[in-house]
Amino acid sequence: MDMSLKHFYDKVHQRIGTFPEDLLGLIAINILDGLYYLKAYQNIIHRDIKPQNILLNRTGEIKICDFGQSNLLKNSLVNTTIGTYAYRSPERIKNEGNSYDVRADIWALGLTLVEVAYGKYPLVKTLTKANQNLLEQKIIETKADKIIANCLGSCSDMLKEFVGLCLEKVENRPKYDGLKSTRLYETFSQRNTLGEIQAEIHQIGADIFPHEPIS
Repeated sequence: MDMSLKHFYDKVHQRIGTFPEDLLGLIAINILDGLYYLKAYQNIIHRDIKPQNILLNRTGEIKICDFGQSNLLKNSLVNTTIGTYAYRSPERIKNEGNSYDVRADIWALGLTLVEVAYGKYPLVKTLTKANQNLLEQKIIETKADKIIANCLGSCSDMLKEFVGLCLEKVENRPKYDGLKSTRLYETFSQRNTLGEIQAEIHQIGADIFPHEPIS
């Protein structure tokens, strides 16, 4: 793989000032399919979804990495409190130590997509240990419609719907099957994602990637 999604979106925003929505949609369904596979076939929740843990390469492949925080689910639940704090879901912060399920990864997916589209982490200006309490408050108080209005104003209703579902309160947040019935998933899953991601990358400029892959 050539680079993380974090490094990639930084370079794309620097180069063209935005992040192409078609490319973001193709990336989104690849991540969702990876998370679905983990739960359906390995009974695993990742617990640390963030742009740094998504890898891509110039041929259009998208992969989830860093399974150091992953855990097997018991009755579809886990109850430990590890994972990068900035991408923890509200229910994990409010109910630290209590059980949670794959909807925590879905929340992190939604925040990741907002960050990629927006070009920076959207909830606080800087991520430091000193502002952890502020970050915690921001995560708990986050409302899907507000973050969409602030960060995804020019995006399609299809993308806003998908992200909005990811960032819903846990009781209203769908699991993977619910996201796979959205317009965004149904639209992009019918397409040649590998070829189209590669084409989008080449349109931005394949030289955006380093000469040597990271793995």
